[in-house]
Amino acid sequence: MAFLRGERVAGFVAWFGPIEPGAPPELRFSSFLGGPQGGGLTGGEAGLAVTVDRTGATYVAGSTSSPGFPTKKATQKQHRGGVELFVTKIKK
Repeated sequence: MAFLRGERVAGFVAWFGPIEPGAPPELRFSSFLGGPQGGGLTGGEAGLAVTVDRTGATYVAGSTSSPGFPTKKATQKQHRGGVELFVTKIKK
């Protein structure tokens, strides 16, 4: 997640594969993570923490003010306004 001229913008998650001595890192996975911007929807995301478990699944925790932030099996099914927290699991 990033800030651009003081405004929040959506981000991406990327994973670079094992680095062998002397070899350049290899991009193994990359994905957009965020809700829609513009079109009357205001909001943005901020990534606050990232971790990987022993199976290779990645967890991203952060905040969003986007009413269109994607959800699946969410405890809270819809945006209720303001800034909300999220935890996203990305399977390897």
